[in-house]
Amino acid sequence: EDRPTILAEVIRAFRYLENRGPDCGSLTIRDKDILGFRRLAIVDPTVKAEQPFYSEKSRLLCNGEIYNHKKLKKRYNLKCDSASDCECILHIHDQFSFEHTLNEISGDYAIILSTDTTVYFARDPIGVRPLFYGYMKDGSFALASYARALTGFCSGVTQVKPGWGRYDLVTGKLQLFPHDHTPYITKYSVIELEETVCSTLVDAVRARLMSDRPLGCLLSGGLDSSLIASILCKLIGPSKVRTYSIGMKGSQDLKHARLVADYLGTDHTEVLFTPEEGFAAIPAVIKDLESYDITTIRASVAMWLLARYISKNTDDVVLLSGEGADELFCGYLYFHYAPSPADLAKESLRLVHELYLYDALRADRCISSHGLELRVPFLDREMVKLCLSLS
Repeated sequence: EDRPTILAEVIRAFRYLENRGPDCGSLTIRDKDILGFRRLAIVDPTVKAEQPFYSEKSRLLCNGEIYNHKKLKKRYNLKCDSASDCECILHIHDQFSFEHTLNEISGDYAIILSTDTTVYFARDPIGVRPLFYGYMKDGSFALASYARALTGFCSGVTQVKPGWGRYDLVTGKLQLFPHDHTPYITKYSVIELEETVCSTLVDAVRARLMSDRPLGCLLSGGLDSSLIASILCKLIGPSKVRTYSIGMKGSQDLKHARLVADYLGTDHTEVLFTPEEGFAAIPAVIKDLESYDITTIRASVAMWLLARYISKNTDDVVLLSGEGADELFCGYLYFHYAPSPADLAKESLRLVHELYLYDALRADRCISSHGLELRVPFLDREMVKLCLSLS
């Protein structure tokens, strides 16, 4: 098919990404590839940190945050042009390999890195950030953050599973390497375990303070989000912590969130919504989720409305939340009915592997669709490793 038609469709599809990256964007059309990036500027808001990043060997697009970028720049003595947390991926890949780079970085990300012969792509081990691929009518390979950005000009759009892949531009061969959370049992005493879980979670929250834009915290009043809010208060002081909760009139979440916020002394905001507002939001929620899963849609409505409120009425751009704790720590009520410890562990692992389809998907799409960024300390690489190593 002629190039102008494909280009027109790509340009139209590129606009679908504007809500995820409201600050700026660029579409680069080259001989061999078209690279589009919409930016939400969090770390290094200058022009230097705008993507794609280029080297002599490669081109990089990364939607996400690399929390250990400063350590990596130091360890590998990297010469970066920007203070961006993502640029280090390009230079480590050029020195070593894509797989080596993925073993080194810690964060939430969807990465596309292309060379003259290969397109590499990856999602963080949980799949907090989205990525889809498809084949264009002329057989070309395409990747995007939304499925709907590909459906106009691709046949058969597929979600990339957490893990990585490579597409050979010469042979057209696609290889996928899904991430496998292999549990290994370690023996901790109860005291050691308490200390390790505590210090790992605190480190995960601390790493997620990396931002040149204001931070807030979602607070439902449940255990998981309350822990994140309280650690945040310890690290930066309660007067600097803004917490947000949402519910209908008489909601238990609002009540419990208020108790926690008052106890911690945070700057707390309650958002009320009516059943009518909830119903009215459902079509937009389904569109942003790109999922018809009933439980996910139901759980998303309030979060989507809260993110919309924060985006329109506050300066906060980065939001922390407690997602992932129930899957890792077997927190759902039905876990009480597990027939055996082995069954419990198996079910927990299944849920962790499927987070990208449900809770991680819900949290990312509800927040990112309003031009905000979500950070989930419980789903930190070290935290997940630790939880899956417990008997």
